[in-house]
This record gives sequence, C-alpha cells and structure tokens, in this order.
Amino acid sequence: MATPPETHHAHARRSNRWISVIIVVVATVVGAVLLFGFSLRHLFQGQAMPVDTTGAEREVVVSAEFLSTHLEGFLLRRDAERFRKTRYVDQRVELEYDYEQDGVELHTRIVFFGNAQEAQAHFGKQRKFLSTLIELLPPEANVMPLDDTYRWGERSAFVVVQREGELLGTYFVGFQEERVFTFWMEGANVENNDAVVNQLRQQLFALETYQP
Repeated sequence: MATPPETHHAHARRSNRWISVIIVVVATVVGAVLLFGFSLRHLFQGQAMPVDTTGAEREVVVSAEFLSTHLEGFLLRRDAERFRKTRYVDQRVELEYDYEQDGVELHTRIVFFGNAQEAQAHFGKQRKFLSTLIELLPPEANVMPLDDTYRWGERSAFVVVQREGELLGTYFVGFQEERVFTFWMEGANVENNDAVVNQLRQQLFALETYQP
C-alpha cells in the first residue's frame, strides 16, 4: 500500500520542531559560554597574592603616626596596626591600613585599577560605604560636608562629624584616573581639623607619583 504524501501542515510542524531544537542547542551553548566567562572573571578577581610592604607604601597611607602627633595622650601600639598590600590576577593592587585601639580607629584603603571606569565605579561604592558608617553614629551628631574645604582628583567627598564640639569621625574618599583613596577615622578627637586636611594633602600628593 502506498504511503500517503506528507501534507503541508505536517512538513511545517517538523520544520518548526527542528528550528526549536536548534534554538535550544544554540541558547544552551551561548549560556554555557557566558557562565564560563563570568565564573572565570570572578575566579581571576578572587586570586590574590600578598606583597611585602615597603617605605614607599608608608608614604601614601594615613597611619596612626598622625595620631601620635595630633591626639593628646595617644600612645602608638604597633600590635594594634595592620598593613597589607595585595596584588590580584586582574591587575588590581590594594593597600589596606587599619589601626584599632581603645575605641580609636583609623583606616586607609587605596585601590589601583586597570582603567578609570572601574575606579569611578569603586569610588561610588566607597562613598556609599562611608555614608553607611556615618548613619551608624548617634542621631544627634552634626554631619558637616566639607567638599569645598578640600578636593582631590576627579571627584571626592569629605565629611566631618561632630557632637557638642567633639570630633566623632572624619571621612574622605576620592579618585584620580585609576586610583581610589578612602580614609576614615573614628573615636579620635583631633582638635585641629586643618591637621587632618594637611595630612590628607601630604599623602595624596605622594600618591600621585607612587607606582604600585
């Protein structure tokens, strides 16, 4: 018995089925490639190699040495500070300085990126981070933006927080080209705010020529 000829609708259904299969296969391959690229990028970003710090790195961070000069009764303890330099596979370099002692905190973060776009994005994140720290301070604190007092780089933000004349915190973040500089200090009642500005100016001037 002769096989009946395939109708137009049956042929169309079979063609559509093959097209659907091809779309699913292509979508699966593209998705796998994108997922692999995303995972590989984050793997690279997470690969870090500690690097020994030198005197050159000390020149660009605001350290607790500043408090020894400008905070009455302050005694520097080397065991209370931590200073690290980290180089990542994606070419980022990060300097981290932390000092915590008896309610006094001083922190410096400097990150070097491969391009200005990444630096600008990081600047935005660090600015939000500092805003969060400020929100955690007592509600009666007086928040004073001092962007007009001191500016650095392409964009920067400078905030001082006081309560009844006592300095509760100082916060600064700025970026220039591929570099982002973040500084915050809490619990250190430095009476002369000009001293903080001068210290920042000194470190940021050194940062402009520093090569990580």
